[in-house]
Amino acid sequence: MIVRSDLCVEHCLLSDSLLLFLNKFNLFYSSLTVHFNVCCFVRFLVAAQTRAHCVFLLALLSKSVCGDWRSSVYRWALQSNSESERASAVRGFPLLLHNLGVKSYSLIHEVLLNRLQDSSTEVKIELAGITGQLACCLSESSQLQFPQDMMPSHELLCVGLSISDSHPSQTSSIGASIIPSFLLLLKSVEDKKVKQAFIRNIRHLFKHVDLGNSDPDTKSLVSALVNLIEDPDQDVRIKFGLNIKNLLEFWNGNGFLKELLVSRLKEAYTNAKTSRNNELKNTLILTTGEIGRAAEGNLVSFALLRLLHCLLSKSNPVSVAAYTEIQALATCRHLKLQSFFNQYRNPICQFLVESLHSRHVTALRCTPDQSSEALQEEAAHQRELALDILSHVAHVFDFPDLNRFLNRTLQVLLPFLAAKASPTASALIRTIAKQLNVNRREMLINNFKYIFSHLVCSCTKEELERAFHYLKNETEIELGSLLRQDFQGLHNELLLRLGEHYQQVFNGLAILASFASSDDPYQGPREITTPGQLNALGSADYLQPKLLGILAFFNMQLLSSSAGEKEKKKMVGVQNNLHTTYCYRFFSVLTESEMLQKMTNQPVRIYLLLLLFGKAGLHLIQELFEPFMPDWGERCFNNVKYVKNNVFFEQPIMRACSTTPPKQNQDFVKEHNRTPLKILIFCFRIVKLCNLLFQELLSLFECREGRTDSPGRRLWRRFPEQVQEILEPHLNTRYKSSQKVVNWSKLKKPVYLTSRGSKFSDWSATWAAYLISKVRHELAGKVFNCCSFIIKHDYKVTIYLLPHILVYVLIGCTQEEQREVNEEMMAVLKEGDPRLVRLQENASSLSQLSTQTVFSMLDHLTQWSRHKLQSLSTNKSSNLKNASKNKVSSNSEYQSVVAFLNRIPQDVLAKASFRSRAYTRAVMHFESFIREKKQNIQDHLSFLQTMYAAMHEPDGVRGVNDLRKEEPSLREQILEHESIGLLRESTACYDRAIQLEPDQIVHYHGVMNSMLGLGQLSTVITQVNGVLASRPRWKSDLNAYRVEAAWKLSKWDLVEDYIASDCKSSTWGVRLGQMLLAGKKQDSEAFYEKLKVARKEQVVPLSAASFECGTYQRGYEYIVRLHMLCELEHAFTELQKESRDAGGSKKPEPKLNWDARLLMTQNSFRAKEPVLALRRALLSLSKGSSCEEQVGECWLQSARVARRAGHHQTAFNALLNAENSLSELFIEKAKWLWSKGDVHQALIVLQKGVQQCFPDEQPLTDPKRIQIKGNAMLLVGRYMEETANFESNAIMKTYKDVTHLLPEWEDGNFYLAKYYDKVMPMVTDNKLERQGNLIRYIVTYFGKALQFGNQYIYQAMPRMLTLWLDFGAKVYEFEKAGRSDRAQMRAELTKINSVISEHTSNLSPYQFLTAFSQLISRICHSNNEVFAVLMEIVAKVFLAYPQQAMWMMTAVSKSSYPTRMNRCKEILKKAVSLNESFGKFIGDANRLTDKLVELGNKPVDGNSSTLSMSVHFKMLKKLVEEPTFSQILIPLQSVLIPTLPSTGGANPKHDAFPGHWVYLGGFDDTVEILASLQKPKKISLKGSDGKFYTMMCKPKDDLRKDCRLMEFNCLINKSLRKDAESRRRDLHIRTYAVIPLNEECGIIEWVNNTAGVRHILTKLYKEKGIYVSGTELRKLILPKTASFQEKLKLHKDVLCARHPPVFHEWFLRTFPDPTSWYNSRSAYCRSTAVMSMVGYILGLGDRHGENILFDSLTGECVHVDFNCLFNKGETFDVPEVVPFRLTQNMVHAMGPMGTEGLFRQACEVTLRLMRDQREPLMSVLKTFLHDPLVEWSKPVKGSSKTQVNESGEILNEKAKTHVLDIDQRLQGVIKNRNKVMGLPLSIEGHAHYLIQEATDDNLLCLMYLGWGPYL
Repeated sequence: MIVRSDLCVEHCLLSDSLLLFLNKFNLFYSSLTVHFNVCCFVRFLVAAQTRAHCVFLLALLSKSVCGDWRSSVYRWALQSNSESERASAVRGFPLLLHNLGVKSYSLIHEVLLNRLQDSSTEVKIELAGITGQLACCLSESSQLQFPQDMMPSHELLCVGLSISDSHPSQTSSIGASIIPSFLLLLKSVEDKKVKQAFIRNIRHLFKHVDLGNSDPDTKSLVSALVNLIEDPDQDVRIKFGLNIKNLLEFWNGNGFLKELLVSRLKEAYTNAKTSRNNELKNTLILTTGEIGRAAEGNLVSFALLRLLHCLLSKSNPVSVAAYTEIQALATCRHLKLQSFFNQYRNPICQFLVESLHSRHVTALRCTPDQSSEALQEEAAHQRELALDILSHVAHVFDFPDLNRFLNRTLQVLLPFLAAKASPTASALIRTIAKQLNVNRREMLINNFKYIFSHLVCSCTKEELERAFHYLKNETEIELGSLLRQDFQGLHNELLLRLGEHYQQVFNGLAILASFASSDDPYQGPREITTPGQLNALGSADYLQPKLLGILAFFNMQLLSSSAGEKEKKKMVGVQNNLHTTYCYRFFSVLTESEMLQKMTNQPVRIYLLLLLFGKAGLHLIQELFEPFMPDWGERCFNNVKYVKNNVFFEQPIMRACSTTPPKQNQDFVKEHNRTPLKILIFCFRIVKLCNLLFQELLSLFECREGRTDSPGRRLWRRFPEQVQEILEPHLNTRYKSSQKVVNWSKLKKPVYLTSRGSKFSDWSATWAAYLISKVRHELAGKVFNCCSFIIKHDYKVTIYLLPHILVYVLIGCTQEEQREVNEEMMAVLKEGDPRLVRLQENASSLSQLSTQTVFSMLDHLTQWSRHKLQSLSTNKSSNLKNASKNKVSSNSEYQSVVAFLNRIPQDVLAKASFRSRAYTRAVMHFESFIREKKQNIQDHLSFLQTMYAAMHEPDGVRGVNDLRKEEPSLREQILEHESIGLLRESTACYDRAIQLEPDQIVHYHGVMNSMLGLGQLSTVITQVNGVLASRPRWKSDLNAYRVEAAWKLSKWDLVEDYIASDCKSSTWGVRLGQMLLAGKKQDSEAFYEKLKVARKEQVVPLSAASFECGTYQRGYEYIVRLHMLCELEHAFTELQKESRDAGGSKKPEPKLNWDARLLMTQNSFRAKEPVLALRRALLSLSKGSSCEEQVGECWLQSARVARRAGHHQTAFNALLNAENSLSELFIEKAKWLWSKGDVHQALIVLQKGVQQCFPDEQPLTDPKRIQIKGNAMLLVGRYMEETANFESNAIMKTYKDVTHLLPEWEDGNFYLAKYYDKVMPMVTDNKLERQGNLIRYIVTYFGKALQFGNQYIYQAMPRMLTLWLDFGAKVYEFEKAGRSDRAQMRAELTKINSVISEHTSNLSPYQFLTAFSQLISRICHSNNEVFAVLMEIVAKVFLAYPQQAMWMMTAVSKSSYPTRMNRCKEILKKAVSLNESFGKFIGDANRLTDKLVELGNKPVDGNSSTLSMSVHFKMLKKLVEEPTFSQILIPLQSVLIPTLPSTGGANPKHDAFPGHWVYLGGFDDTVEILASLQKPKKISLKGSDGKFYTMMCKPKDDLRKDCRLMEFNCLINKSLRKDAESRRRDLHIRTYAVIPLNEECGIIEWVNNTAGVRHILTKLYKEKGIYVSGTELRKLILPKTASFQEKLKLHKDVLCARHPPVFHEWFLRTFPDPTSWYNSRSAYCRSTAVMSMVGYILGLGDRHGENILFDSLTGECVHVDFNCLFNKGETFDVPEVVPFRLTQNMVHAMGPMGTEGLFRQACEVTLRLMRDQREPLMSVLKTFLHDPLVEWSKPVKGSSKTQVNESGEILNEKAKTHVLDIDQRLQGVIKNRNKVMGLPLSIEGHAHYLIQEATDDNLLCLMYLGWGPYL
């Protein structure tokens, strides 16, 4: 009954609470109180739990219902003995307060706080759980919160009610006065559930507690909570860690919280480390991660650094937890790991430096054994540990490797290390440098600007001095020189820190100012030497000359995509500081100006202010000028916006009125759109008139917004909105021009050289204005008239406009006006008299600039006419009916322009170009003259030879000489001798010329130049003095030679006398003499005056050259001269220091990094020798003790440079002048003797030199001298071998002596192995069984050579592998045959295998990768021991480079030979066993290749041109889109061929594939089907970088031969790059990736920007209307029975006659400017030559018009489709009888010399090189012996010559035949139908024979007509 009663009461109360919850009827509450009295209350409350429910329900009643009574009940309930009643009362207490209001809040202190001492855990849980609700009530912003989740079925629904904030988006502070009482609940002894309940209230609580206050109550509350990070219970720590974000959510960043969190976390981490409590550490890591995710600002970096500290823990779980949190940090910020790293790069790098430094120091200090050996060992261990730590951090932030991480952080790591200035820092810097494979000193020097900026801004004065001293010792360079290495860069980097370190930056500027030397072009005021003096005003003065550089740097940084948002904000702040400083500097200038108020019409200063200083300048203008220029504020603001938004208006306007191609219209905008800074400078020049220009142009085109559609409105809408905003003010302006009308009828013409044409700017402006007056095109005339306002103010605008003006003049002018234009141009072009302008130094700037301007105008006319012709032919073909009138008009315009161009003689242009030193232009015009006028080339060979000689193109000179049919004249002989360095012969010719014409001064000039070139300086002085004694009138002409000779001889008295005797000479040699003499006299004023003049004279021709492309090469002579002036200026500065510090201890620095500077010059005699000559003169001025030795070194360098250039007499003279004390001198003498053919004397000099300089009784200790002796001894051995005058034992001993002296020298080991290999057949009688021991020696020394360098890797590696593998195969055969000596051979093989195994561990995988194809071809090796080692090598390579190796092994893994396939699988299994992760990668790669094979072999409909990847190849698309699909490299050639290290040594950590790797990320949906027989598919692979890479899937073709040929070509390219002659000619073959997927399918990298020769010629023939269709050609095909004469007649008289040569036009159209035309034509000749020779050697056929492509960017010849190799073309139905393609179009396009010159010389160089490199080249082709092509393996007439031995290794007779044929061709053997024709030919004879064969019409007429022999 009691239970029933309880249930009834509970149901009754529940219904009441539901009514309260749902309806809240106050009336119901009121009526309910009538029935409630104390008696019945006591009577019904039978159970404690029921009483507890009722107590809670009382709290829900409204304020009007018995408030006092309910308070009394709660007082009673809170003191009840029942735990459940007390707990329920506590839970309902906030609800009661909420309903009763503010008056009831006293209950908290009176009743509730006493319960904090309650012993009941349940009560404490409830107390902890209401802290947040109490805070809401106290804030008077509470409201009822209904339960969000479903309540348990046994609970009252009302129990879920709670209190929350009524304004959730706002917070109201209540203070924390009552909260500290509750902190008792957080004591460590309390139950974890109590603390967890409190933690759950953190968010609720801190909505009302202001964390910005520092009152004790708030501090105690936060401290108690933060202490939970070390709570004994792990669950509490985790709970707090997960809720700490709620604490940080309401923190505004101020107050004590950050310091508290940081200090407590540090303390907790320390305690965890001390107690070794990893569980505590793990929860701390969780908390730290949550702080990092929730916080902002410095707390994030603190959290990140703490996590990094844990990451480096020795405990793996701790490290893993930290790694997970770091990843989560980046993820929550939606950043990739590298981007996240970039945001905190500085603190991370500082942490790393501190960590590594302290670890290193502690480890060394704690080493038990303090001996030097132990310390060195520990230091080495610490260096390895440092690299491991750095690698670990790099991996965490997703860097591909350590080197990329270091390269990204070097600018930050080095400054922190330098600030340490300790031995440990030095060790770490060396470790980093070694890892990056760079020189430590260079690394510090290159990053000094970052180091200096950091030190200045973060170090005290004492620390700074210590760091500078440290850096001086580390770099071995004085601080001043370090600062001057990159003076501008130091200022840039320092000013980047201006916002954060204002005063420190000024201190740094003061340091820089104090070190600014006189050679600094930006030298600041000398009186600024201390930080105090360099205030804002002083800094403005000091930085003023550097302003443009600083602004350009800031602009570049702001535009950089790599700069983060924070960095850019800092830069903007720095700019504002700069603006403020400079604005007030300009303010002082402006206010002092008396013209300030007259600037309303000439706002130049105002614009300058605005352009340079943005908003700061604008505010200043408003303050200064608003009173008297009220409208200028808005106007200036609009104009500033225009300036900053570029000159966008010009593009559409010029396009609207121009008939030129759009590209030409944009050139001007592009020219000035390169950097905003350049635009600013340009706009400032013309800003005075641009407002008027805008106004007039907008008015002219009626360009504005309107209601109706019109051309003006359409033009307006083409502008972007921001440009419209800029232009809009000019729609209503009323500017007027003050320009006067000119009466042009009185102008004297030609203008050139008249009073109005004596300066270039005057001539160009006058002529342009005159031409504008002749423009009859209405619209164009108005546009140009608008522009005429600006023409006279900026000649650059004039230069741009002149070509456009001329076009419009010519299309509407009269014959008389055309004649005037012609006369003006001819006056410019014919201005130079050849008898007077003997030296280009005397050419005026007017002549050079005006001539170049005429060239630019004619170029524009030529391009316009070509474009017009193309459009006319297009219109003609389209047959437009309504365009007849336009056609007539356009045609007449075209004819008018062409007629004008034809009146300018091409030979005049050629000669004018030659005078201007525009030699490529001269060649282009001269060839046009020969071609158009059909001149006989024999009549013009002299001028052609002169041009090639001036271009320093000896191939061209030789070609001219080969063409010449008559005996050359003296002048022609001289040109030939000078071009190839035979100066003694040219001197003899000049002597003869003087005898014949003694009064011609030009011959004396030649003699003097030749003798200066020979170095016969004393003779020059004697000769000049002798000539001047009889002809004193020539003094001003010849004096320059003796001045130059005198200063080169350091005879300063003579220099002074000669200069004083003639003041007119101003040649380059005289200028140098004047400056050197001033330097000798320490006359600073004279020196700098002459230096300024000399620099100006060099800039004029550079300026003229800059008008067109190819500026660098054309002006290189002047660039070298500027280089020399820089060194001269620096040396003069040092000389001044030397004289000032004569008694001091400071040593001068005579050299400005001379070695590095010389290395940067072009590798030619004419570039290097002038520099070396000046250096010798400079050294002679110095008083240093080491100068004599340095002079000797300079002479030795001159001898070396001259010898390599073939100038033997000059080299000899340099050797005579060199110091005999130099130990290298005898080596250079021997090389000089050898190069000129005196081989025996060379050997004698070497042997004597070794004996004299390195006597046996004197032991060597100096490494440099040991190396010199080694070089000499090796050279002795090589000369002994090549002269063949010594027996082999003597030669062998010499080579062995070298290896004993230098056992770790690559060259010595290589040449010893090579000689062993050479004598092996002779010593062993070619019997393999006797060769085992020698092979072991050869393999050993080849391996050692590879261990110590890679210079000979492509010779040593293939030969080493071939000897080993072939010997192993032979041993197997001997064992199989049961030979008696098989045991001995097996023993020898075991030794060789052991050597190879040792090499396998010593050599790097990338070295074996260079011969990977050779290794893979032998995987079926018959000897199991050999295969075991071979498998180790291949597996090692695969483990190191799985991406590259997998593509190379693909075809083998799918071989049709089971043994090859199984061996490949065995190797892959081996790799997987070594690294299990490769299993998935190999599986994915195999699936991918299978699907690609399916794609390639997919049969297609003949009518289809495309397929869909998503429709036809769903599985392939699905495969690569799988989330777990492995990263697979896109097989581009750039990532398949390893790059070798540039330094010696094994370099085990060398990155063989630097740069960005692109992985396969998907496919473009379109698959294009190409129109050839096999129907290959063109696909686009989407890379991981977002770009698409095009490949071709080719079916039904064995691409292994293409692949091998690419390897062959790559090997040839490497050899060509090493060879000096080929490198000078830039000979190379264009290669691309070829990946065989199996034996009949593969993928090929697509070659972009190319077109087939047939396609090019067809297009040209169609334009000319002479195209012969395929149908017509088929009708001309003769039957097989036709006679030879019929075929020859058809070829010559019909086909060739109907297809005249037109290929040269493609070069003229594709490469319009002369330099790119000449470069592309040269590249065409040479690339064609190289591939012709290579193709001939390999028997490459089927070279029809689609298989030879030409690159439209470079002009290079690119061959594709190598299906027809190994003379397969000879087996066709119509056999191929020419060695390569060299048809009439190809020959004619090479220029008037045809195959002579560039083509022939390139052929000879390529043939010679292939002969020299025969062995490594053959090693690539010999892979076909063991991996033959499918076509070779097919049975012939029922039988097969292919043999497969028991192991599966293939021996193919056909392969042997083909390889032997190639070997014979390499040796010069000529075969005709497999019959040898005579003895092998020389290189020259071989090339001549092949060229004759290829161009012989008697052979071409026999070729298949489809091959195109007539093209």
